Amino acid sequence: MTKNSRNLNILLADDDKSTTVAVSVVLKQVGHRVNVVHDGEEALLAITHEPAGYQLVITDHQMKFTGLELVTQLKKIAFPGKILVLSGYLETNVKNAYRRLGVKTFIFKPFDLADLRKAVEELAAFEE
Repeated sequence: MTKNSRNLNILLADDDKSTTVAVSVVLKQVGHRVNVVHDGEEALLAITHEPAGYQLVITDHQMKFTGLELVTQLKKIAFPGKILVLSGYLETNVKNAYRRLGVKTFIFKPFDLADLRKAVEELAAFEE
C-alpha cells in the first residue's frame, strides 16, 4: 500500500472462480477486505443490504447479469464508492456506456495481478 492509501472493503463480482481466487488473495495480502459474489445480481443484493459497506466494486462485464447492468443499478441507488471493471473484452460503445456512468478504471483480462493491485491502490489513495 502506498503511504496515502487505505484498506478498502471491496466487493468482487465475477463468475470465473480462478479470477475471484487470484484477485482475492492478492488484494487481501495488501490489507483489503474482499467479499466475493458470482454475478451482478448477487453484488446488487450485497450492496443494497449494506449500502455503505463497500468503498470499491470490482466487476466483470460478461456475466448473466452484466457488469453494465450492475453499474447502472448502482448509480440508481447512488452507490458512493468507486467501480473498477475487469473484462476480457469491451466494445467501444460498451466502454463508453461505463464511462457515462462514471467508471474511469478498466483492467483487461488476462491481466497482471500487480497491475490490478496498483489500480486498486490508486483508487484507495483517492478515496474520499
